Amino acid sequence: MSGQLPVCGELGRQVTLQLNQGERHADATLAGDILSQDCLVLATAMPFACGETADLFVRFLAQSFHVSGLIKRCDAADAGQFLVVFQLVQKDNHLQTRMLLQLSKVEQYRQDMALEGRLLSMDEAACEWVSRFAEQFAGEFDA
Repeated sequence: MSGQLPVCGELGRQVTLQLNQGERHADATLAGDILSQDCLVLATAMPFACGETADLFVRFLAQSFHVSGLIKRCDAADAGQFLVVFQLVQKDNHLQTRMLLQLSKVEQYRQDMALEGRLLSMDEAACEWVSRFAEQFAGEFDA
């Protein structure tokens, strides 16, 4: 996990996240990375305690939900921000967890394409990612 903060893309701006752990509450953004099938990297303005549970509240377009998880890592990044590895815990929120992971994958794909000189809109990145990777993602997620 690099100490460089992600550039928030279109998809990232349409997803509103808040990470809550006890009395700590901070807005978060998707960093685009998924370290494993069940871990997201989030950028926040404050550190969170590793090894402790947390809730991630998500608002995407007309959808609102929350997922529970565990803070696996929290590293200082540039500009006084922190990169937090959030391990999702799938319980009753299987569909929401899947949606959040897919959103993060699409944002990661969009950022990867930008590094290759292809600036994709959210819709373009989502369409390409779905056509190329959704079937594989579904198989891995459901396994």
